[in-house]
Amino acid sequence: MAGAPLAGLLIAAVGPVRTLCADVGAALLCCLLVAALVPPAPRSPDPGGAGASYLADLRAGWAYLSGDPPVRAVTAVLLVTNALDGALNGVLYPAYGTRVLDSSALFGAMVTAIGAGALLGAALYVRVGRRLPRRALFVGAFLLVGAVRCATLAAGPPPWALLSLLALSGLGSGALAPLMMSVAYERVPEAVRGRVFGMLTACALAATPLGMLGAGPVLDGWGLTPALLATGVVYLGVTLTPLVFRVWRELDVPPPRNAPTADRSAPNAEVRHPSL
Repeated sequence: MAGAPLAGLLIAAVGPVRTLCADVGAALLCCLLVAALVPPAPRSPDPGGAGASYLADLRAGWAYLSGDPPVRAVTAVLLVTNALDGALNGVLYPAYGTRVLDSSALFGAMVTAIGAGALLGAALYVRVGRRLPRRALFVGAFLLVGAVRCATLAAGPPPWALLSLLALSGLGSGALAPLMMSVAYERVPEAVRGRVFGMLTACALAATPLGMLGAGPVLDGWGLTPALLATGVVYLGVTLTPLVFRVWRELDVPPPRNAPTADRSAPNAEVRHPSL
């Protein structure tokens, strides 16, 4: 939240090149702090009995994702929404800042509003998230993050309304991460979490550059407002999938407590939910 408005002010004061140099200096400072302050951790054996090779570990992670329908559904949604977020954050946001806002400081405030809303959303999830049905919360949060955000940008409201609506959209973003991680930790056995989470993250991140790649031609061919509306429509379609497919109902079914876990990487292993 502090970085976005600071970047906007630096761009206005010293220009984009010097701002990038300051960003490089901050990254180097982080490297030095890690090297100086974080002690190296001793290597410990993998409790899950990692495979003999990197590809074996990848196959183990993919085997679990393929065999657990709710986790597979969440992964599929992450693939599509990360592509859409890549289009928004990497292409459509900068275009909006240049063509509509025409102000680096206001663009930084826009990003900050989303971050502030996300922080508040995460705090609210800690307070009330466990009392709400997960499927409904999942749909509501994605509705704010996707359709509401895109519609707000496409409408081009005055700055005060833009920042307020983007902060509201950020509430959904802040709730989604702990919600999805709660589901993942409950469903994935501890012995294979490293491999499964690594594969899940890799799948999600792989879609981001694809979204950026597709957003460029759409922006050039259709214009900013139609590109934002098209992104919002796709986001809305993804948002509504939990209301259509039965597999999403399992999100509202709590896993059994104190159930034994099995290593999903073993052939024909029966996987049970880990203890909460």
